[in-house]
This record gives sequence, structure tokens and C-alpha cells, in this order.
Amino acid sequence: MKNKTTAAILIASAMMLTLMGCGEASTENAPATGELSIEALAPDEGTDVLDPSSSTSAEADSETASDADSSASNSEDASIEINGKKVSILDDLQTTMDALGTADGDPSSDASKALYYSFASGAIEYTTVKLDGEELPLTLDIRSGDYKTSKGVGIGSTEDEVVAAYGEPTKVDNGEELVAESSNGKTPFLYLTEYKLDGYTIVFKYSEDKKVEKFWFNHNANNARYDNQ
Repeated sequence: MKNKTTAAILIASAMMLTLMGCGEASTENAPATGELSIEALAPDEGTDVLDPSSSTSAEADSETASDADSSASNSEDASIEINGKKVSILDDLQTTMDALGTADGDPSSDASKALYYSFASGAIEYTTVKLDGEELPLTLDIRSGDYKTSKGVGIGSTEDEVVAAYGEPTKVDNGEELVAESSNGKTPFLYLTEYKLDGYTIVFKYSEDKKVEKFWFNHNANNARYDNQ
């Protein structure tokens, strides 16, 4: 509803208006002391008033939902379909093990303390490591079979098809830093393209005719912890 506030404004002295060409001031033009009515508007009853805290809360809820959607999207992008189930390097250990099914046998290990699980007669290798008492995923390695990434890339895909799906790689390794040599004195062929993405990295290894011969997913955070231990 509207409230009216009346404020009395006192004029300390009458303003003298000098008229061009006249020597006297006209008393008729002198302002008189009086009351000035000022109308102040207040919000009508029933009108919704925006609470700043509710706006902040809504923004926080929106950001939380966005983060959750982004996390789900990242896991989906970092996945392949195995046995009719989505398997992602970003999933926890038990989720991935359940999706991969029965392992070929007990995991192997080496001096690095990593554990290597083999599935589908060696077509898939899942590497984990125990850090601070917890077994964490490091790498999901696709060595053979008709398995595809979420963007449709698999073994046998050409380099052009990989670039069409993922864009230009973050890093290319063409074997220049390879020190080891084969028995005949020639440097073995090596060509890798690496894509560092949100939370994971995918690496494609090519044959000499520039077709994917294997690929693998790395869990970025867990590999960083493993390298720094």
C-alpha cells in the first residue's frame, strides 16, 4: 500500500528575483513559506520481495548440479562398452571389476607395486595400485578386440579418424626419444598420440600404416599420486 509523508520545508529567507530592467522586486513573485507534500512509495502488501540469500542459495544449487552433470559426462566420455556395460577409468575399483567380469587369473605385479589384471584372454588389461591402504585404478588398456571409445574409435581406426573424433592431440610421441634398439640395430617403430582430457588421458598407439593397434585410458589424479609417492 502507499504511505504519504508530509514534510514541512522552511524557507529561511525569501528569494529576491531581479527582473531584467526593473529596480524593484515583485512581491507577487516571491515564494511563500508553506508545506511540500512528498509521496513515498512502500511495497504493496502481498508483493514478493527478493531475498538475496535465496538467490545465492539458488546459484550454489545450480553450480552443484552443473558439477554433477560434468562429472557424469566425464565418466561417460572416458568409458568403453564391455560385456554390454559401460566401463570407465574414472569409476571406482569395485564398479569396474564388476563390469569387466571374471579375470583371467590372479593379478601379476612387479617392482613398481602396480597390479595388472587381465580380462578377455588378454584383450583387456586393468592396472591398479595400492596407495595409503586403498587400491586405486591407474590404467585401462585395450589390446585387441572390437571395443570402441565413446566417440567410436577403436583398434583399426586411422589417425585421421582419431583426429576427426578428438581433434589435434595434446602430445605426439614419434619415437625420437626412444633409446632402446631392436636386435638388428634399427630403432623400433613408435608412434603415439595423447589426449589429456578432464580427469583422464587417452593414448592411441599406431602401427606403421598409421592405424590404431592399441589404446588406453589413464586416470590423471591417481597416476600423479603414484608418480609422486
